[in-house]
Amino acid sequence: MRKGDMLVLDKGFYAYYHYTDGLVKYGILPLIFPRKNFKLGKVLNGVIPTLDFYLDKPNRIQEKLLFLKGLVNEFKERYRIGNLSSTLEAYRRCFQN
Repeated sequence: MRKGDMLVLDKGFYAYYHYTDGLVKYGILPLIFPRKNFKLGKVLNGVIPTLDFYLDKPNRIQEKLLFLKGLVNEFKERYRIGNLSSTLEAYRRCFQN
């Protein structure tokens, strides 16, 4: 997966690890339609970088950690229950253009 690639998602299958894989493994904000009983804390507890994440130069590791932290903060903002509908509307507008 490269920067700028588009994902086509199916709304049929749902699992928390899909959120964490998107954040940690691919460095993207996953667009997944959450269930009614979505628990943000359950996703955030699973955001743990793998050991491969740390096999790099110290300054590069620091950059990756800062990027991941920013990504997780943006994820938290977008998946709060109050902001979810506006986030989905923003994605719809983006794909219409």
